[in-house]
Amino acid sequence: GPAATKKGAGPVIISERRVRDKNVTFVDGLELWGFTKETQAELAKELRRKLSSSASVHERTGSESSKKVLWSVQVQGKYTDQISSFLKTRGITQIKTQGKAKGKGKGKGSGKE
Repeated sequence: GPAATKKGAGPVIISERRVRDKNVTFVDGLELWGFTKETQAELAKELRRKLSSSASVHERTGSESSKKVLWSVQVQGKYTDQISSFLKTRGITQIKTQGKAKGKGKGKGSGKE
């Protein structure tokens, strides 16, 4: 499968969020490691097989300064740890996880860490 083609300028961020009442794990920042939309789609395909869960690539807007379109891989379910170790096998050495839902009932998650 696809692997990092350059040393990342920053960490890949894996975060768990609620989207329309479903848990979704987001993977952002893969482009810093040389992944294109196509190779991110490949990754999503592998994650689908690996986790037997739906995974896809979605457009997300970059910071205002950059007009670049960025992509984020979204996997249905809570898979932070599995995705994290999967990405390490792809040569991504910096991974930041945030917003892991620690199953503490229905706490109001504050968006900021």
